[in-house]
Amino acid sequence: RKLLEEIKREFGKIDIIVNNAGVYVTSVRDESDFDRIFAINTKGAFFLVTSALDLGLLQDHGRIINITSVKSRLGSPNNGVHGASKAAVEAFSRSWASELGSRNITSNCVAPGYVATAMLESGLSGESGKVIIDAMVANTPLGRLGEVADIANIVGFLASPASQWITGQTIQATGGMSKSL
Repeated sequence: RKLLEEIKREFGKIDIIVNNAGVYVTSVRDESDFDRIFAINTKGAFFLVTSALDLGLLQDHGRIINITSVKSRLGSPNNGVHGASKAAVEAFSRSWASELGSRNITSNCVAPGYVATAMLESGLSGESGKVIIDAMVANTPLGRLGEVADIANIVGFLASPASQWITGQTIQATGGMSKSL
């Protein structure tokens, strides 16, 4: 909240909020892992938006864009907590779309599939990591991991006036891996 108060003093308003915080734990074994995932993936997004609204920062015709995950809809082993934390953000996003529509504020999500990021690469190193990445690519109809630019382009569209008629939606950016959803 302190950061938002500083933004209000310095700039007076926010036009676009992009919630892109995320953490992934492959094996949740205790309550502290669970709480950490929800604190970063879910609570952070919720309180950033609600605090910005409480402070009057988010302007009419503003944009809320939440980065979630294909795992919010596509169950797989050891992904339940991560998927649930991102599904909660999607639920908040739909609620914000309904609550803020009269102010022409849109709220949408982008749910990436496998994207070549530092987080992915740090968790998948060595020969075993290569095997997992190869399996990810094999399960993606477009035959590659996504690039950061693939997701950034969608975020740019949702932040632009061209998306003014889109709200309460989740765009699956997965290279086709979510084709069965």
